[in-house]
Amino acid sequence: MKIGRNDKCPCGSGKKYKKCCMGIDADFEDGGEVPKEVIEYFSKIREEDKAMKDAGIYIDFVKPIIFEGKKVWALGNTVYHGRKSGETFHEFIISILILTLGEDWWKEQEVKAFDEKHFIAKCYSKYIEWQKNNSIEKNRINEDYWGATPDGWTRSLLSLAFDVASLRHVRRFPDHLLIKLKRKEDYQSARYEISIAAIFARLNFDIDFLDVKEEWRGKKHCEFIAMHKQSKVSIAIEAKSRHRKGIIHTQGSATENELMKGDVGRLLNQAKKQNVGNIPFMIFVDINSPATPEISVENKKWFRDIQKLFRNNYATASKKNPDEFNLLVFTNFSHHYQTDKEAEKGEYFSIISPYPKFPISDMENHINAIISALNHYGNVLNIDLKSKMGGQVKYK
Repeated sequence: MKIGRNDKCPCGSGKKYKKCCMGIDADFEDGGEVPKEVIEYFSKIREEDKAMKDAGIYIDFVKPIIFEGKKVWALGNTVYHGRKSGETFHEFIISILILTLGEDWWKEQEVKAFDEKHFIAKCYSKYIEWQKNNSIEKNRINEDYWGATPDGWTRSLLSLAFDVASLRHVRRFPDHLLIKLKRKEDYQSARYEISIAAIFARLNFDIDFLDVKEEWRGKKHCEFIAMHKQSKVSIAIEAKSRHRKGIIHTQGSATENELMKGDVGRLLNQAKKQNVGNIPFMIFVDINSPATPEISVENKKWFRDIQKLFRNNYATASKKNPDEFNLLVFTNFSHHYQTDKEAEKGEYFSIISPYPKFPISDMENHINAIISALNHYGNVLNIDLKSKMGGQVKYK
């Protein structure tokens, strides 16, 4: 196969060959031969890299190897060897979550009635049931693996497992978050902080949690500062989650109308007070409402409520009176509402300040990466088993 310097690269990038994969042949000359196998290999690598970045994953999750008939995984600076040869990435990260929470915690959960269990333990019990119920012929991928669209319990478990694994991979999972995650009363706030921190970690930001910093003790501060490893841009990040009566571990009950409200003004005001004040600032607020995929975002009640709140209280920025924030993101990561039903995609919308107090260089690229990560949140790619079925959970 002859390829000229100015021809389109056969890997599918759309770039000229001389600016793309030409360097794979050190002896290249115009019109020279490039083996088909080499082109196919680099094309596959490029496709996999694009799929990862489209899903908001810019850090390197190393594919496992087989050693002496057992699978070996690497996560952060730890090697996990002696694993079952057929273990999938999904199964592996769930085992990492179990390991992270600790044997004693799991033993405490095992003896409790289902209604008394921690939400994570409930999800795991339901995940085991989901595996058994979906091990049917139509869900067979091949003679070794099954794959099926997850229900709400399974999606909740898997997304948490991926977030925890991601933070462990970059060696940024502090003890204070683990303690909060285990406690029912602190679970929801800890869970959302973990989700946002993991999103930024996967986008190749270094995560600096301020709760563990001595200099911030007793002072108002955000959850963490994220520094992009390439651009060196530092951003203060605050995350708040709306608690709803009767949902997860919050006492009480709420009507359907109450669950749909976008009543997050108090949370937004609290979040603004956490700004460290000298760098760009982003706020993430989770609505915690039932998903309504049949209704467009602009017609959702919580969206209209927030739109009204913002119009009346925040849409006053100018060059002379800039916003304290660069980006506001309202998410609705509500897989926990879907329980045994097929999990719905998460919902979100964002507000970008036209007049931030501390502008971000290359803001557009950072925003695009964040939006891509939000679009794919909860859909965990199976890094070991490459296939088109990205929305499925795969297991042995």
